[in-house]
Amino acid sequence: MWIRAIYLFVAVFLSSMDDKTPEQVAVDYFLTNLLEQDFPDQRIVRFNDVTRTDGYYRVFYGCQDFDREFVKAMNQETPGPSVSVNADKSPIITKKPRFNSSQPQIIVHSRLELGGQFYIYIQVYQKLHFVEHYLLTVDQQTLSVTHDCKVSEV
Repeated sequence: MWIRAIYLFVAVFLSSMDDKTPEQVAVDYFLTNLLEQDFPDQRIVRFNDVTRTDGYYRVFYGCQDFDREFVKAMNQETPGPSVSVNADKSPIITKKPRFNSSQPQIIVHSRLELGGQFYIYIQVYQKLHFVEHYLLTVDQQTLSVTHDCKVSEV
């Protein structure tokens, strides 16, 4: 009996210490800080739990914090591998993506590593709306979001 209790305690303790990926840190930040702010009327979003390894970073020329040379360098970098991310910290309901859904669909791209920082690109697509693009900067040392930039297609 005691052995089971100790085993359960150790298993729970170790699972709480899982290393977070920069992508997961960015997703948690996006879901808890930006989603409700930018989409206040949404009660359900569609969320893909695997990152994509493609991305068109030229849309971030609109970010005043990044100059053209930096965005060019970003476009020449190879993204990291595809990783699993979850929406556990989402304050609203998340569902699997569906092709023709009217709910916003969140697409997370794998990280780019440039200049000692990780950059994670998140797209929010909603049927009959323009795509919203977010670029989140995650510090390599602290694994915390230090900056976010939003670019709309309008």
